[in-house]
Amino acid sequence: MLQTYRYRGLVHWASYQIPFVLGLLLAVKCVIYLSVLDPRNPPSDLVMLAIISAVCAFGLLIRAAFGYVSYGYEGACFTLYDNEFVWTNGEEFKYTRYEAVVRIDSKCSKRLGRSRVRIITSDDAFQLSPLIGNAGELVQDLKRELDRRGLQHCYDQEELHSFLKDATIIEQNCERFRENLWRWIALALLWPLTGYVVAVTAGGDTADAIVAAVISFFFSFVPQHVTDRDFVRRIRREANLNDFTCPARDKKWEKRTFRRAVLSTALIYACIYTALIFAARTFG
Repeated sequence: MLQTYRYRGLVHWASYQIPFVLGLLLAVKCVIYLSVLDPRNPPSDLVMLAIISAVCAFGLLIRAAFGYVSYGYEGACFTLYDNEFVWTNGEEFKYTRYEAVVRIDSKCSKRLGRSRVRIITSDDAFQLSPLIGNAGELVQDLKRELDRRGLQHCYDQEELHSFLKDATIIEQNCERFRENLWRWIALALLWPLTGYVVAVTAGGDTADAIVAAVISFFFSFVPQHVTDRDFVRRIRREANLNDFTCPARDKKWEKRTFRRAVLSTALIYACIYTALIFAARTFG
């Protein structure tokens, strides 16, 4: 068996690359504000903007530093072999035989993505996160190798299964997001446009139409959120502790759920705007 697992590219972007770029831009913005200030009579609003930019830049750069420490190694990965597993960050390699595992501590969390698995050996420790690509498959393979060597006492199956469910949810959510990205973009354009047109048709001015478009934009998130919520419930309901498995994706069910969510959201959206238009014409 030879299988390599590494952190998703999205984790690097969200954890430290985007915060670093935003922090750098805000720091430059702060420097620009300070450079145009008149020390003898500085405008209070410009000073406030400079302070806010500096504080936000500092916070983002600190966040980027912590993110880099946690996920900054582009080559960080786990590789499972027949007799050992290897952790590397691209520079340092740690080889560990399965027999050296003393115990596996599982930290469960109700918040998605916060579960952790800590593999403790006789002289080291490794942490697994559900943010690793195919983390569910990784923990299944690891458990299988430990079971083959009679090391079932090293872990709590129920806690490890909770991590498997968390990892499976994240894995399938990412797949569904990639598949539905263009569909969501279409909804994100359609709903604000509808809100703008409805507001103008109802006699609103440009400001009212822009407000309606902004509010309508948030309706585009509802169908995907409903689909993900129902999917999470399905995973937690159908996951099998004894077999240590989670259900595979049912794309037909997902399409039906998404379609119903879109239609329900559109109906609620239409009812709200009808009520607002009626109230505006009645009491306006």
